[in-house]
Amino acid sequence: MWKKTFVVALALLTVASTAAGTVPLADTTSSNEAPLADAGLDQEVTKDATVILDGTGSRDPNGDIERYNWSIRTPNDETITSECPDCARTKFAPSELDRYR
Repeated sequence: MWKKTFVVALALLTVASTAAGTVPLADTTSSNEAPLADAGLDQEVTKDATVILDGTGSRDPNGDIERYNWSIRTPNDETITSECPDCARTKFAPSELDRYR
């Protein structure tokens, strides 16, 4: 009987934003609110399978996400680099069986 073993893949996504445009000096009510990062759904995959991470669900109340920054930690608490750490979508292949975060 075959036994399947899975890797649980979670990822941390940080998004940054800056206020764009000019604001009149008399306007003291506007502020730049922090963006909300959304790294997508948790995934279970087999070892060495490609995990696709999608941060396009992230949002900024001001509508101005400036950059993405993916941080992936191995089960041994080491940081690994995804294929494109500053893209909205990226991917990696887990080499160990366990939970990545």
